[in-house]
Amino acid sequence: MIFAKKSLGQNFLIDQNIIKKIINLTNINKKNIVEIGSGKGALTDEILKKNPKSLIIIEKDINLAEQLKLKYTGVKNVKIFNADILNFNIEIIKWCINFLNLKTELVLSSQLNLPSEKIEKIIDICKNLHADEYLSAVGSKNYINGHEDIFKNSNIKLMFHNYEHPRYKQLFGSFCDYACILDLIFNEGDNSLEIIKSGNILN
Repeated sequence: MIFAKKSLGQNFLIDQNIIKKIINLTNINKKNIVEIGSGKGALTDEILKKNPKSLIIIEKDINLAEQLKLKYTGVKNVKIFNADILNFNIEIIKWCINFLNLKTELVLSSQLNLPSEKIEKIIDICKNLHADEYLSAVGSKNYINGHEDIFKNSNIKLMFHNYEHPRYKQLFGSFCDYACILDLIFNEGDNSLEIIKSGNILN
C-alpha cells in the first residue's frame, strides 16, 4: 500500500464529487490532455472515460509512477513520465528566454540557500544579487502592504507592474488573454517580444 508523502505535499484525490467537478470543467473528448501529479489514478480513470486523444501523465513520485505504468499497461493513448514538473517549467522558461533573445540571467532562489522567509527573503534575494530595484506584479500589493518600509530601509526601490494584456492574432479559434507565453510565441513568432513590451505599465 502506498501512503501520501508529506515531503512531496501529497494528498490523494478520492472524493468523487470533486473529481466530477474537475472533469466537467472542460471538454476532454478527442483532446490532448496533460495530467500533473496523478497519484493513484482516481482522476485519470475519469479522464480516460471521456475519450481523450492522448493523455500524458507526469508524476514525481517514482513509486506512484511505476504503479500507474502497471495500471495503464496496454492503454495506447497514455504515456507516463516520472519527472518533476518544476524542472519542466524551468526548461520552458529557459527556452522562451532564448527564443526572445533576452540576455537576463536566470537565477533560482533555491540556488542561493537563504534561510529567511516571506518579505525578508525577497529582501535577502535582492541584496544577494546586488539589486536596488524590485519589480512585482500588482497582485502582490496585498502581500507586500505594510512592509514598504523594509524595502525603503534596505535602499531597494519597490515598483509594481500593472500589465495590460495586449491582443494578438490567433491562428486557430478566438483570442484568450492571459494564456501561457507559448500561446503568444506559437501565434506571433518573432513579433512576440514587441507585443509583450506593448503591455508594460509601471506604477
